[in-house]
Amino acid sequence: MVEKKRLIKITDKGDLRRFGYSSKKSEIARHRALNKAVKAYGAVNVIQKLNAVCVLNRFRNPTVALKFCEDKWWVQKNYLK
Repeated sequence: MVEKKRLIKITDKGDLRRFGYSSKKSEIARHRALNKAVKAYGAVNVIQKLNAVCVLNRFRNPTVALKFCEDKWWVQKNYLK
């Protein structure tokens, strides 16, 4: 049985940047921005956005991908109980 490839759709680029999120910022600044994003979009949507960027950067820029994955885990830990 052959599995279909799943495409990752990023509908609005820069959604998290609107709240001040950037992978270049400190961990505390990123978490503050994610708090604002979760209030606006909800935890599940923010996790999906972070996961999409994490997966797309996995091979091209692993250090940036790791930051997005760590932030995804942080949102899961703090908002999905």
